[in-house]
Parts: sequence; C-alpha cells; structure tokens
Amino acid sequence: KVTITNDANQQLINVLGEEPIIRLNQIRTTVEGQYEYELAQVEQSQKDEIFKVEAITILIDPLVVNHLDGDIVIDHKKNYGFILKNSYEILTFGMKLNKASK
Repeated sequence: KVTITNDANQQLINVLGEEPIIRLNQIRTTVEGQYEYELAQVEQSQKDEIFKVEAITILIDPLVVNHLDGDIVIDHKKNYGFILKNSYEILTFGMKLNKASK
C-alpha cells in the first residue's frame, strides 16, 4: 500500500500539475548498503506496479517494491523535501523530484 500525505500531495500537484504520474525510482545503493530513492515524472513502463492515490498515480518497479518492506508513505516537509518511509523507518530524506522536460 502507498500513502501520500496531504503536504506531499499538495506539493506534487503544485510542481507537476493536476493528476500527475510519477515513478518511485531506486537510484543507487550507499556505501552502508542503504538504498536511495527519487521521484520522477516519466512514462509508464509495462512492468511497473501502479498505485493510485487520489489524483496522483505512482509507478513502482516490482524490484523496488521488494526492497520497500511493507506499506510506504510519501511525505513532504518544508525543511526536508520529500520523505519516504515505511512502517519501520525513514528510508530517504530530501528525495529529489525530477520533472519531465517538455
């Protein structure tokens, strides 16, 4: 299950417009073995799992879903940016949002 907080929802719509489609990407593994993630405005891939949260569509690669370990929450805080957390821990602070260029 994917949840988007009201703050994150509003920020995504402010930046990307109404009914955005975003993908949660795993971009690299840190030296400590932690994964880093980003949000990106991209086209849907056939293998993506699709999560619809209100007006926002979130695409997640099935391999990434396996690493997330349960339900996830996408939040946004003014001083930290986007935050990805699961039931146990905060996974990423200051997650980047890559907007598609037109």
